[in-house]
Order: sequence, then structure tokens, then C-alpha cells
Amino acid sequence: MRMREAFVIAICTMFSFVALGCAGGELHGGTIQEPTQQEAPASAEAEHIEQGDSTEANGDPVEESPKDLIVSESGFSVDSYGQIYYAAIIENPNTSWAAENISVNITIKDADGNIIGSESDYLSTLFASGKLAVCGYTFDAEDAASIEVSPTVSGNCWTMIPDVTQGDIDRTLYVDSLNIVPGDFDTTITGAAHNDTDSEFSLARANIVLRNNNGDIVGGTFTYIDTMAPQSTNSFSASVDSEIPVDKAEAYLDLGYVILKKS
Repeated sequence: MRMREAFVIAICTMFSFVALGCAGGELHGGTIQEPTQQEAPASAEAEHIEQGDSTEANGDPVEESPKDLIVSESGFSVDSYGQIYYAAIIENPNTSWAAENISVNITIKDADGNIIGSESDYLSTLFASGKLAVCGYTFDAEDAASIEVSPTVSGNCWTMIPDVTQGDIDRTLYVDSLNIVPGDFDTTITGAAHNDTDSEFSLARANIVLRNNNGDIVGGTFTYIDTMAPQSTNSFSASVDSEIPVDKAEAYLDLGYVILKKS
């Protein structure tokens, strides 16, 4: 059994499903019990935590085939050492399809449109009607004037799951308690990642989007959570150069890999 296949099986089992994983196809399941509403969604602001609207299956017609993922917002900053910090919000416009093994390419260009660098990144799973962030940094980008972010999902890594959305996942696997801690050389963002499920996850990743007071994305950073045990709260922290004008932060939890229980 492939690791990603096991991951989707475990996730969907929380909602009374059996899944096929990264092999395409369709899933229909039993009745989903209404999950307990948490105090904060999978994204939270450091200045003030706002509860977002939960996304539920809304009875819309099921799409016959998935639409491409959308980059709805992106931004970056470059420090005096030529290091670029970037972030992008990636949304799944489908109401019935989950995407797995999402490859993300970040292309960095100068003012003349010349490519001066690129990065490859990855998101594990993005369920229907949801959004995640990809955040990171790289060196030798002092001439950066723009970035292009391109998410790609192979055809066999789409799975039809009409009864589970990202909003359902965000109620049981989420981030809260974000704080921005300024320092002389670095700004540190701390927070807590919650796993309110009975499954264990490894290499979950907190992608942290950084904004200024106008709400513009000014960069991003990330950190891995090696293990999220069942029913656990896991503290994390990540830093950026203090030159980056961070006024607000929000974190998105990419779930990594499920650890199957031995029978």
C-alpha cells in the first residue's frame, strides 16, 4: 500500500469513508456525524483570531472532472542579504474533488522578466472547497521583482470525495495561539497545532503567511512538526529576518503523512 493511499484512507475513515488514494476514482460514503466546532480554524491571525465560515457539502452538482487549483494571492520580501521570503495561498475550487501530492513551482524573476531562480515545493492533500498556503525562502534573490507560483496535480492524484471538504478537516486538525515575537535579528512566530483525531501524523508542516498592516503578503516561513500524536497539541515556532515588516501572521497546516497502527 502506498503511503499517500494509506493517508487518504485514514483521513476519510474519520468521516466514515474508505478511499482509493492517489489512483483517481470516486468515493461515496456513509453519513458524516457533525464534528465539534473548534475555537479556531486551520488558519489564525496573530493579532486576533477570526473564526472563518465552515465549508460544508452544499448539494451542488458533482463535477464530472476536477478544475485546476488556483493561486489566489502571493507575495514576497527580500532582505539585505539577498534572501527572499515568499508565500502563496492555493485554493481548491472544486466542491467534490480532493487533490493529493501537489507539486508547486515558484519562479523568481527580475524587473526585466528574466528568471533568476526557482524553487520546488509540495503540499500533501487539499480537500474540496478549501485553501492551504505554500511558504518558504531561498538565497541569491536580491534582484527579485516578481514571483510566479504554479501548483500541479497529476491526473491520478485527484479523488472524488463529495461528502468531505477542507472545512471538515480543519475542525479536527488546526492551528491556533499564534504570536509574533520581535527580536533584534529575527522575528519569531509561535503557535500550536492540534490533532483532535485518533490518527497519528508525521512531518506535518505549518506554513506561515506573513502580512503587513494593509493585509498584503510580505513573505512566509514554515516549520515541520515531526509527530502529531492522536488527541495532541503540538507547539511550534519559525523565524524570518527582522527586516521583514511582519504585522500579522496566519498559519495553514499541511498534514504530512499518516502513521498506520500495527494490527
